[in-house]
Amino acid sequence: FAWQKVWPLSQESDCEQTFIDSERIEIETVNFFSSSIILLIGGRRFAFPMNDSLHLHVWGFDTTIGSIVCYDAVGKPNEIPIERYKYAVCVINQTSFLLFGGRNFNDTWIATIPIGSRSLQWRRIVAATGKSPESRYKHTMVKTTNAIIMYGGVPDDSGVCSQEKWHFDLASMSWNNTT
Repeated sequence: FAWQKVWPLSQESDCEQTFIDSERIEIETVNFFSSSIILLIGGRRFAFPMNDSLHLHVWGFDTTIGSIVCYDAVGKPNEIPIERYKYAVCVINQTSFLLFGGRNFNDTWIATIPIGSRSLQWRRIVAATGKSPESRYKHTMVKTTNAIIMYGGVPDDSGVCSQEKWHFDLASMSWNNTT
């Protein structure tokens, strides 16, 4: 096995140039979003001294052509999540994924990328019941048949790992604490 550096096929968007120009840490990955795409989401660019910058760009590594493609978010600024880091992402199906939290955030978003498209549409989910997990970072999520299970993480500023388990029902789009 040998590692190979990959580049976008074109320079069509600022998002692609950002991927080329910046080294990132804390990028979230979603393995095999579709049959041939592995998503790379966001990240934190660490620059010395103390010049961190956060990003929520979404790239896909297309395993069929061996290249990075960029998905440009469409919508008004309040319809797109604010940049963050140490959040969790989980695939819902071949066109959608769920993002929750991150340091200082407890919001829930679903992103949809139509098959064959280079655009991404975000939708904020506000639970009808008003229940949702408190803000946290370094948590993990996994999809079951009809739900996404979130476990653990560090509630902001506490420094203590949570033992909470939350269940996000995909039919009702609501959170329940199942600890």
